Amino acid sequence: MKGKLIQTLILILLIGLNLTLLVLYLVELRRTRLVTQEAVDRVVALYEAEQVEIHTEIPQIVKRREAIALRAADLDGMVVRFLGDAEYSRTYIYGNKIQYRSGTAVLMADWGAHNINYRDSAYEENVESSGSDGELTEAEREMLMAAGRRFAEKWLGEDIMMMSSSGVGQVLTMNFCQLQEGELMYFNRVSVTLVPGGVRLAEIQYWDVDSDETKIESKPIDELLYQMLPQVSADMKRLQVESDSVEEMLDGYEIISYTRDTAIAYPNLTIVLGSGRYYHLRYTG
Repeated sequence: MKGKLIQTLILILLIGLNLTLLVLYLVELRRTRLVTQEAVDRVVALYEAEQVEIHTEIPQIVKRREAIALRAADLDGMVVRFLGDAEYSRTYIYGNKIQYRSGTAVLMADWGAHNINYRDSAYEENVESSGSDGELTEAEREMLMAAGRRFAEKWLGEDIMMMSSSGVGQVLTMNFCQLQEGELMYFNRVSVTLVPGGVRLAEIQYWDVDSDETKIESKPIDELLYQMLPQVSADMKRLQVESDSVEEMLDGYEIISYTRDTAIAYPNLTIVLGSGRYYHLRYTG
């Protein structure tokens, strides 16, 4: 009887010890994956010292992140879907490239480069004559920006983010990136050049997500923000900007290596400033 009681007590003690060790492990894990408030306050103060206010919340939990595997997208299928009911001809070039002609538009699907190049000769004269011939009015610029966004959405879907825009004379160039569940997919992007009348040139880069890869050790967000600050400060001085602000912090992915048909993308952090500039850095530093 005594033997069974002793065995029961030992079993209870072992279970209690294991539970205690588990709790200690979870507490330590949470502690090592948590950015302290002091660290957050410190990086905020460093940005403010450079006249950059942070207008968005800095997450204190360091997420466990994964690299993702990519595979070559069906570029031909994308072109055909874009053309819809329009008539077109197709020509195979060097095995890796397929050219499509539809009216005045020519599209080249380059499987080797994982991109599609678009050109519309109907607007060629507009490009040649409008480089310094007057400027776009505000209304014209808004119309072209709306047209550029609609064009990008046809390739990337409605959930996109404009990363930059620039104009010379009556030529406007816009760059878009795909968003998936709030994360920037840098490997899926569209660069589009417009003139009054329509889209003149475009380049579409596209990959399909295949699967998650191995987990990576990610740096805490305060360290990444600290690493970005020197470039932010240097650009402000170069551009003679007295003050700025961090309006958004977005997670995303960028390709770090690829073969002919596959690629690996690593997670990164992007900060978007009130001035429209943005900076990104991989979570691995």
